[in-house]
Amino acid sequence: IPEISYEKAEEMAYNGAKVIHPKTIRPAVLKNIPIYVKNTFNPRGSGTKISNR
Repeated sequence: IPEISYEKAEEMAYNGAKVIHPKTIRPAVLKNIPIYVKNTFNPRGSGTKISNR
């Protein structure tokens, strides 16, 4: 997934996605800071950007 919204990421986290803890998203939203999720086994991969979109 190249990019998703804060809202969708938070929803996924609260529903059990183990990639990001739900409480980490709200501070990023408040300061409009994008979150980048990368694969530790392939750090050069594109990963996912979580932002306002």
